[in-house]
Amino acid sequence: MSIDDLARASCAIYVDGRRAGTGTLVTGSHVLTADHVVRGNKPVTIRFLDGFSGEATPVERLPLGLAAEQLDIAVLELVSGTGDRPLPAKLWPAKRLPAETKAFGYPLADNPARGVWRDSRVSGAVQGGRAQLDWDEAGTLAGHSGGPACDKRSGLMAGVLVEGAETGHFDRMVPLAAVRTVWGGYRVPGCSRGKAHGHISPSERQVSRASPAAVTCSGGARRRWLSCADGSVETLDPGSPW
Repeated sequence: MSIDDLARASCAIYVDGRRAGTGTLVTGSHVLTADHVVRGNKPVTIRFLDGFSGEATPVERLPLGLAAEQLDIAVLELVSGTGDRPLPAKLWPAKRLPAETKAFGYPLADNPARGVWRDSRVSGAVQGGRAQLDWDEAGTLAGHSGGPACDKRSGLMAGVLVEGAETGHFDRMVPLAAVRTVWGGYRVPGCSRGKAHGHISPSERQVSRASPAAVTCSGGARRRWLSCADGSVETLDPGSPW
């Protein structure tokens, strides 16, 4: 996925007709954003990058509970049958974070809204299940909240922007691994399921789900897998963490 594809999957969010922040389509009908962008009981609509000249699309907020509110995560569901929509964003498959990120959003002062990218470096985890992104040069702006932060090289979405500090020159995002603790409505990338067959050699000893194995296969490639209680096997892509 290119960063242009991710931009098309991102949308400007309007609360009671006023632009309030940014979100990202992560399934065919669900937009991921920051809770503080849509907090309250006012009507919410969205516009994707290729649809700013048309009517805004109505959305409904999914009830996720207190844990999602504390994490600053919200999910919006597109009303069935409403307008054209882009392909969903492709997601970063690993729990480990990318070293460098790009963040996309629709600054409130940007009129007409065209969207703005900002580059950052991941400095590490902070309290509240978030990760800090140190600005390279220019930082994010009001309106970036809720937008996607992606791996700079692949364009795969790695998290949701939720806060920033101009004086400290940093942003903070909620990584997708943390998002999944409050909402599991999107497919986990980089993981496949299927019945185990005879191609698994005796050297690849079976382990419990709680104890993943990393084994060396023919050709020297390393493969990670988990055996499940139902006899199936989950195979994790090389480089994916446990």
